[in-house]
Amino acid sequence: MEQQETGAAAPPAPDGASQMRGRLDRLRQDLESQVAEMSAILAPRRRIDGARLNMHLLATGQLVHDGHRMLADSIRLRSSDAEAAGEDRAAQDRSQRAWTALGIPLGQMRLELNKWPMVESALRPQVTPRRTPLFEDPALATPAAAAREEITDLLFEQLHGLLNAGGQDEAALAHGCYADIPLDQSVFLRQVHAARRCLKVLRPDRPSSFIDVGCGAGLKVISAAPYFDRCTGLEYDSGYAALAREHFLALPHGRCRAIEGDALEFAGYGDHDVIYFYQPIRETERLAQMERRIIAQAGPRTLLIAPYRSFGQRADGYDGCVHVAGHIWMTGSSAAEAAELCSEAEHIGTDILQSGDGNVPLIWDPLTDMSRNRGYEPMQRETPRPR
Repeated sequence: MEQQETGAAAPPAPDGASQMRGRLDRLRQDLESQVAEMSAILAPRRRIDGARLNMHLLATGQLVHDGHRMLADSIRLRSSDAEAAGEDRAAQDRSQRAWTALGIPLGQMRLELNKWPMVESALRPQVTPRRTPLFEDPALATPAAAAREEITDLLFEQLHGLLNAGGQDEAALAHGCYADIPLDQSVFLRQVHAARRCLKVLRPDRPSSFIDVGCGAGLKVISAAPYFDRCTGLEYDSGYAALAREHFLALPHGRCRAIEGDALEFAGYGDHDVIYFYQPIRETERLAQMERRIIAQAGPRTLLIAPYRSFGQRADGYDGCVHVAGHIWMTGSSAAEAAELCSEAEHIGTDILQSGDGNVPLIWDPLTDMSRNRGYEPMQRETPRPR
């Protein structure tokens, strides 16, 4: 009686729940240690030590395997605690409370472990990264792939016509603007894909920004949205600009915006990492004036996508504007820097983020971020089926 008045010690947690809590904490600490080690290996602007990365991948794989066994053991341990409690109502309550408290941590760990194969799919290719040219040789495409690309270009040309059904307004025509010209979609996507890989080298740890000078109804801005964090269309024609805004508002994301303005007076080119222009002005001298304005405002190592012949002919005369590859040029740089960029970008992965992640933070998030900075996305990659 006297012991009860002075306060008895709290009953110990059931043995199975205590054991599971300890194993869960140790597993999380071990996984966090592996994630920290691999994140250091994958840090931006560092050459990857493939042997070390592979060692940590193997260690993490073993931890994940052990973790799945631990989760299976939780069922057995909970049953053991229930049996030990027997008919003792207080012991039953303690067991129930202990295992209820473990419910969320165990569920979180199950989610973490189940996500590992996708995360590993982004890490494994980085052990021995392969060189992939920024632009593939069209001659190597299979006839079937070439035919599909031709049909895709045709369909996008038709879509372009539907989106621009209103035509060019008189003020834009009088100002010397071309109507919205439909560059082949396959050509455009090759350029922006290569530019995105180059940005992974130039600015791997900051959001990317793209602008289309003379965007028309905005189809190319929409097409660029999977590659860049913020996409802008600049358009002189008020009718085209209104159409672009309407199309952008209907998108399931908010990455695109339209600005009505004159390319010869626009003062915001320096705010963008990639500047795309496809001969939006008719007169050669005024077109060259626009090109000079863009280059003068663009910061060092800004990428220009200009897929028309006359720009290539004039580009050598623009101070610090050097060719990288395809229809891509870089400002404020030397030819040697452009060659180095091209070489490094060819070792960047080719994956593009398809959709955003869920809202649940995961232990793997640092690895996912580091891999994305190197062009590798966690995904279920297909493996060849045995014949």
